[in-house]
Amino acid sequence: MADSTWETSARIRAFKIVETECVHVDEFGCMFVDRSHTGGRPTFKHQGRKSTIAQAIAAPIKGQHTRHICGNEACVNPDHLMVGSPSENTHDAYDHGVLERGERHPRAVDLTPQAVAAIRVDKRSQRIIAHDHGIAQSTVGQIRNRQGRWADE
Repeated sequence: MADSTWETSARIRAFKIVETECVHVDEFGCMFVDRSHTGGRPTFKHQGRKSTIAQAIAAPIKGQHTRHICGNEACVNPDHLMVGSPSENTHDAYDHGVLERGERHPRAVDLTPQAVAAIRVDKRSQRIIAHDHGIAQSTVGQIRNRQGRWADE
């Protein structure tokens, strides 16, 4: 369990960093600091521990995430940060276009209904079928077993 004294002092320090080191505010009110980043999120060290500024400001409890309601993970504006569940955080990412799903997902498979039907009756190995169609071997198995998005096709 985290030390609440550390969390309180880290939160105070994070607010001071935002107040004194903010280098830019965009047209949406997102605030940015010139700090090292971890995965796009500005970080700082406090008493030997590394934390993101946003996480120190929002101060989520165990099992919760820091949500950026603006959709910009580099933003440190306290008004844009809130605590939420992992599921809420994932939904935010989809809503803001950070994560893609369905046809917009970068690994989306675009097969015609005819190709799906052909895969289902093809007796060759999944590996060979996958190679011929430019898809993963697991996708061939899902198509044949009518799993996931292939259940109704």
